[in-house]
Amino acid sequence: MSRLILLDSGPLGMVTNPKATGTPLDCQLWLKSLLRRGERVAIPEISDYEVRRELLRAGLLRSLHLEIEMSKPQLRMRGSRRSILSNI
Repeated sequence: MSRLILLDSGPLGMVTNPKATGTPLDCQLWLKSLLRRGERVAIPEISDYEVRRELLRAGLLRSLHLEIEMSKPQLRMRGSRRSILSNI
């Protein structure tokens, strides 16, 4: 059975960096390896909001487009803490 991995705003911000080097690049490679192994990855709605807000504020449109691709409806977790925990 695959695990459910929730991306907080820190790792989410790193994996949406189109010019990643160092730690952000390591984070991108880590995420790709998880997906190749069939692990389930989800983005809590608050993390999605925090990263989008910062990318818009900083005018980082390429990163914003990557973040939008990552937070497709099947990956985004919405709802209260109770409903999120019941999905685990």
